[in-house]
Amino acid sequence: MKISAPICFVGKRSLEPGGVDAQLVRIRGTLIDQSTSGTDRVLTLQKGSLIFTAQLELPAEDDAAPSIQDGSLLQLTGVWSVETDKYRRPTAFSVSLRSARNIEVIKHPSRWTAARILALLAILGGTILLGALWVIHLRRRVDERTETVRATLESTADGILVIDSAGKVAAYNRKFSEMWHIPESVLNARDDRKLLDCAMTQVKDPEQFLAKVQELHADREAHTDDIVECKDGRIFERHSEPQRVKDRSVGRVWGFRDVTDQRRAQNALKRSEERVRLLFASVPHPILVYNLESLELFEVNDRAVADYGYTRKEFQYMRVSDLLLTEEIVLPAQETPGLRAASRATSEWQIKTKSGQVVDAEVSRAALQHDGRRAALVIALDITERKRVQEEREKLIFQLKQALSKVKQLSGMLPICACCKKVRDDSGYWKQIEGYLVEHSDAVFSHAICPQCMDRHYPEYSAEENEDGLLPGVQSAG
Repeated sequence: MKISAPICFVGKRSLEPGGVDAQLVRIRGTLIDQSTSGTDRVLTLQKGSLIFTAQLELPAEDDAAPSIQDGSLLQLTGVWSVETDKYRRPTAFSVSLRSARNIEVIKHPSRWTAARILALLAILGGTILLGALWVIHLRRRVDERTETVRATLESTADGILVIDSAGKVAAYNRKFSEMWHIPESVLNARDDRKLLDCAMTQVKDPEQFLAKVQELHADREAHTDDIVECKDGRIFERHSEPQRVKDRSVGRVWGFRDVTDQRRAQNALKRSEERVRLLFASVPHPILVYNLESLELFEVNDRAVADYGYTRKEFQYMRVSDLLLTEEIVLPAQETPGLRAASRATSEWQIKTKSGQVVDAEVSRAALQHDGRRAALVIALDITERKRVQEEREKLIFQLKQALSKVKQLSGMLPICACCKKVRDDSGYWKQIEGYLVEHSDAVFSHAICPQCMDRHYPEYSAEENEDGLLPGVQSAG
């Protein structure tokens, strides 16, 4: 049986009643869907506005139809069939295929389908949006970090200047411009050389200032700390070190701190300490400074070295109690309540010199702080001679009082007999006047006869009176 050639499908004629039907045709269409219905494989295709299906009975495994992607342009050869309604109007079109060989793929679908393009555009749009949001977030974080760094620079008490490797000003704070009186125009120029020229007009030694800057520019790894003195009397501490990013030097950071008041205070304190030390050394009395806790000697003046005979090195290993004849020094646990900061206490010590001599001293103590530790300052006034003179004076006064008391016993009114010249003592007894005087004084009596009594009572012995006015054979009572 001879099979006629297939009719090439041209379009609209098959849609009309009595058109192509139940005939072998060859038609092209784009595959828009494929499914399985029982033992048939159903392909849905589109040719222009015409939608039709192609049915292929599933063959054995060795004759299986190849896999076809949706969107492929196919050319089908099969029997065309038109379904109509009761008014013979076409309602559905189909092609019955005998085998998979009746399906020819004319053109494979493009990978960039509209859906895929839209999906890709959506992905790209989402990615761009997320990237934009991330960039905004990063920019915000960078701005916050920048503001934080800027706020930190502005809040520091130091003047900060950052110079990059090209010699341009990378950053500075307001304190720097105020300290160096830099004009706004110079700051806006961002030129390190202009800043340097402006600063050199204010320092005492411009050449040294410039040489130091050039030295640090030549050595990018150098660190430095020094002092800069200005013509107006201000003093700056200058610190410089390399600016490093990922272990690579990218510039240099300069820091300036105004230490004028601090230096003036230090100089004033130094002068005050020198005056105190001069006064400490020139006081004409020994001065000791010792620890109130351990009693170790901190310092002594030259007079203490001279008076007590110890060298300064020996004093360094001594306690103040080693100088005392008896350890009667007030220990910390028994500290005198009055010996506190800015207080005074006075007492007497007996101090042993290196030669063994004992010195009586009147000491005045004052509490103070020595290198953060509780201490006492002692001024020792040598009163050895004064005490000796005082003891001699007290002894003399005692002797005078004793003598004066005896003189008072012989003073006053004494009852004496008008006839025998006897004296009545305090007990009421009458005694010879010479005996009374011997008891109440150091007087010693001797007996003699005056010339008048001799002539009157012993005229016969008057011529034999010895030289002492005594009778012959009579001796003195002494």
